[in-house]
Amino acid sequence: MWLLPAARYLSEVGCWCALKLHLRSKSWAGSEEERLPGQSRSETGAPWRGYARSHFGGNVSSQLAAYSAMRPSARRPDGGVALALALLFVRSAESALSANRDHAFIGYKEQAGSASVHDELGFRQFVITTSYGEIRITPRHDLSPKIVELIKGVADKPSCESCRFYRHEPAPENFGRDGFYGPPYALLQGSLADMADTPPFEGSPEVKRGDVCLIPNCKEFFIATSGHEEWGHAHSVWGHIADAASWEVIGAIPVEPFTTITDKGGITTRWLTANAKIPFQLTTR
Repeated sequence: MWLLPAARYLSEVGCWCALKLHLRSKSWAGSEEERLPGQSRSETGAPWRGYARSHFGGNVSSQLAAYSAMRPSARRPDGGVALALALLFVRSAESALSANRDHAFIGYKEQAGSASVHDELGFRQFVITTSYGEIRITPRHDLSPKIVELIKGVADKPSCESCRFYRHEPAPENFGRDGFYGPPYALLQGSLADMADTPPFEGSPEVKRGDVCLIPNCKEFFIATSGHEEWGHAHSVWGHIADAASWEVIGAIPVEPFTTITDKGGITTRWLTANAKIPFQLTTR
């Protein structure tokens, strides 16, 4: 907004001009009429010190009242009154402008971030509903718009037969320290196999705790329960865990019973047994 900075600038200019007028009209350089009781000549030789003591001791209202009470013939363009008027102006401008900034421009209205997401997508959150509660996800349409649209297609369906969590590996102690990144691998993994198409590879920043990502070239996804800098930029991020209540639900989802699989590279992963998999429904809100 330019109105408030402009008001401040004008008031500063007014204050400076008022001071110059005051110094010129009062012959400031240590005169007896400006000296306060107990004030030495050395003090009156410092204009800003003397000015602050003599003119900021009261408030703006008292200065204006004193000026109004003077006889018309005794009134003159005094710098202190001009300064008071300038200060009163900027205070009034700040109060009026900060009270309701929506009125600053025609058609302008401030909006919360979630509201802008709702306006663009028609919803604010994806909601994964499990028997343990809801996991709310803020869509990252800014990073992966095509993926978000595909996942919304799943959410719009009356049901999702393939939607289930089948892998939950906790974050081990000291995860991420001294190059240690598991096992276990700090993630909750599930399927969105009901998507209409295999999603493209899109926005892939370094995976942070709470990011919801797609595994490349398939319809499987995971929620990162710790940061995964070791994976670089290998996964498309399409959402982020929205709140603390969702984290509580994630923490309640069982990590066992599980079975392990070791691949050719010697990496061992944990997978929930068939009777431990957690079905869920995906909706929007």
